[in-house]
Amino acid sequence: MSRLFKSQNMALNSYVCSDGSEIGRAQAAQAEAAGIDPEVDMNPILLKPANNRIQVVLHGRVHGTMTAAEYYEQKSFFFEKSLENFRRLASKFDVIILEGAGSATEVNLRIATL
Repeated sequence: MSRLFKSQNMALNSYVCSDGSEIGRAQAAQAEAAGIDPEVDMNPILLKPANNRIQVVLHGRVHGTMTAAEYYEQKSFFFEKSLENFRRLASKFDVIILEGAGSATEVNLRIATL
């Protein structure tokens, strides 16, 4: 059995899991497509941008609101928290499908620079 994992996602659209935790809507859609229930370990960090600040949702619960600089000052903390979720999934499943940031190509960035 496998699970999906994206450690950090930036989006305003979220999904509330059956336990009340909040993850990115994209991760919930991926779970649905895979025929599995969405769970917080699939997306431990959700960043919701608003007015030059971000609301940080950690492990499905609001952790706080901060600037990007404040968030990056704590990147080692957030990285370790994300690894906790990954390790929990790795202990339960044979295969974990990891999603990175962006896509294989960023065509929109190329067009913007022409």
